[in-house]
Amino acid sequence: MKYKILANLKGNSSMKLLYGYILDNGIDEITVSYRKLGKEIGMKKGTVGCNMRKLRDAGAIKIQSRYSDDGARLSNKYIVN
Repeated sequence: MKYKILANLKGNSSMKLLYGYILDNGIDEITVSYRKLGKEIGMKKGTVGCNMRKLRDAGAIKIQSRYSDDGARLSNKYIVN
C-alpha cells in the first residue's frame, strides 16, 4: 500500500524518500527534527526542510510547530493526511 501511495505522489525523489520514512516510522504522526531526519536518510537539513514544506503543500502531511513552556522551539510534529 505504501508504495502505491508513493507512486501517486507528485514530486521529486527526495520528497518521496522523506514521505516513505515518515510512513515507516510513525503510524499517523512522527516528532523529529530536520537534523535527525537528514542524518537518518542522508540529506542536508535544508533539503529536508524544503521537501517537508513541499509535502505539506501537496497535502500529504500537516506540520505542527511545537514549543517548550519557556517558548523555545522544539522538533516539529508531522501528521500524515
